[in-house]
Amino acid sequence: MSQEPVPDHKSIFTPFNIITGIIILIGLILTALRFTGGLGAVTNLDDNNPWGIWIGFDLLCGVALAAGGYVTSSACYIFGLKRYHSAVRPAILTAFLGYALVVMALHYDVGRPWRLPYPIFFSHGLKLCEALKSMAKVHD
Repeated sequence: MSQEPVPDHKSIFTPFNIITGIIILIGLILTALRFTGGLGAVTNLDDNNPWGIWIGFDLLCGVALAAGGYVTSSACYIFGLKRYHSAVRPAILTAFLGYALVVMALHYDVGRPWRLPYPIFFSHGLKLCEALKSMAKVHD
């Protein structure tokens, strides 16, 4: 008679998963507060102190993280330092993740991320240029 192995049922409630779940839950609550109550509801920023450490953390860290990847790739491919070729692929991945963090942070800073593509697709800049051209024609 062969004994069939009993499957080992491990619980998904490990200490790491519980702590991660709590952090994600707090993040979701803060995100809901951010988009319903404004940036001041979660960061204590207002018209008197509009920037604070918030911008320094979310934008500058992401851009600095991304800059290293592009410097490494330009050192290898443009300046010919082939000894850094093994570090290019991880550096480009890190740069992509850095810029992805910047875009995600901008969505939080703007406050209405669903309005982010409006300046691109419904630009008022072109209408302003047309108005300035028509004013220039009138004054000729």
